[in-house]
Amino acid sequence: MSQGENKGDQDQCQEKEAAATAWGILIFGLIGATAATSAIGQLRRTVDWFYIQFSRSQSSSSWRNATNSSNHGGYWDEACTRYNQRKQKKYEEERERMERIRRMQNVFNQRKNEYFRSRMSWRKDDHGAYQHFSNTDTSFREQIANKKFNPWHSGNCSMSHYYSILGLDRSRAEPYSDAEIKKAFREKAMECHPDVNQDNKEAAEAKFKEVMMAYEAVKGNVVRIHGDEFWHMTKVLRLGPNDRVELFDGKGGLVKGCIQSINKTGVDIMVLQEPHVVAPQGVQWHVYAAFGTLKGGRADWLVEKCTELGASSVTPILTERSRVITENRVERLERVVLAAVKQCQRLHQMTLNPPLKFQKLLPIVSESKLAFLAAAEATPLMNILSESTIEDSGVLIVGPEGDFTDDEVKLMREAGATPIRLGPCRLRVETATIALLTTVMLWTDAQRFQSDL
Repeated sequence: MSQGENKGDQDQCQEKEAAATAWGILIFGLIGATAATSAIGQLRRTVDWFYIQFSRSQSSSSWRNATNSSNHGGYWDEACTRYNQRKQKKYEEERERMERIRRMQNVFNQRKNEYFRSRMSWRKDDHGAYQHFSNTDTSFREQIANKKFNPWHSGNCSMSHYYSILGLDRSRAEPYSDAEIKKAFREKAMECHPDVNQDNKEAAEAKFKEVMMAYEAVKGNVVRIHGDEFWHMTKVLRLGPNDRVELFDGKGGLVKGCIQSINKTGVDIMVLQEPHVVAPQGVQWHVYAAFGTLKGGRADWLVEKCTELGASSVTPILTERSRVITENRVERLERVVLAAVKQCQRLHQMTLNPPLKFQKLLPIVSESKLAFLAAAEATPLMNILSESTIEDSGVLIVGPEGDFTDDEVKLMREAGATPIRLGPCRLRVETATIALLTTVMLWTDAQRFQSDL
């Protein structure tokens, strides 16, 4: 190859290299220009953002300054108004809540007072508030019923006769329901109605009246139990329909019955036999004890045991060393008496008398033929009883803690009280009361048993 050709090839190579270099510079320049443009644009946006934020801060500061200078009082007044409104609303809600609580307390106190008034007045009622013992599986339980017996019970006709008029069998084991009694009455009434028996209208009228009387007697032969005793009967004793019970009125009246139905408000008990009255037996002992100062449950125990032993009444006496007895304690003692009466199945309610001042006790002692005064230095009780005779009633007197004063003992002895000794040891008030009552009750029972032989 010649020298001229080699030179031409070198020139071509240099031209190609120069063209490639020019294109590389152009591309690099375009990339650099693009990057610079993007960087400048980002920088401008950053600067604009800072400027906007600065402008906003300046405007907010100027607005705040303007508000503080012109509207500062109005803004805070509005905020205080809203705060006071919320506070007033909470106060009204709290006051309304307290008012509801006060009304509930008033209703509760009213119901409680009605309950205690009914408890105080049930003994004053001539017919009494009938109570009952439940006789299921030869075990007795006690309750209260607040409905009087039908006046037909004391008439000339027996309940069996009224049942027979309606075509019912009173000896049936399961008591008749209200629907069965009404059905029997309607059938007999339609059969004996005067309009149906035009042939003998006068006899039909007499028969119809007899059917009406029998229906009223049988229908009214139901005792209603409700209140606390209803709850105790159904929830505690778990008594149900057809369970047998015994009703008593606290004055010797006794009758057997059977639970007929139970609903949400009370229990209906069907009377199964004629009521009969059991007269008090033996000496009626009236206990006068100064137990007003006893603490804890000692007074409750005294009253409870006097009830179980058969005392006719218990009266707290106010002496020089036992001056007061609180009213709430008297109410509690009445509840104790009622529970003890039902527990020991007494047919005659023991009376818990109001507190009696000592001076009013002296006429009672003077009128009693048997009046025993518990004293430390006296003749033993058994010696006194061996020389005494049975009377209809007697008085037992026990002093307070610290005993009676000498003047009080002197006045009672002058009124006719017999001092008696209860043993060599010093006894508490409740112990002396129960010891004295137990001894005279056993003596009374022995004398009555001997007289019956």
